[in-house]
Amino acid sequence: MKKSAQVHKKAASRKGFTLVELLVVIAIIAILAAVVVLIINPLELTRRGRDAARLTDLSNLQQAINVAVQEATGSAATILC
Repeated sequence: MKKSAQVHKKAASRKGFTLVELLVVIAIIAILAAVVVLIINPLELTRRGRDAARLTDLSNLQQAINVAVQEATGSAATILC
């Protein structure tokens, strides 16, 4: 009886993961997440998006100025930025 109780206790204690195993998995996931964030670099993507929007706004403004000058003078004028 004593031996079967010890075997049962060992089997019951082997269920689940140890704290060390869980910490290793969490560390691996954290390292992978850091690598992905460094590769994607969301701040750089945001900056590039804002720069593209600014260039589009400048182009639209230049076109509007050209149209206004053309309507006012009756001739085509190009304003360089």
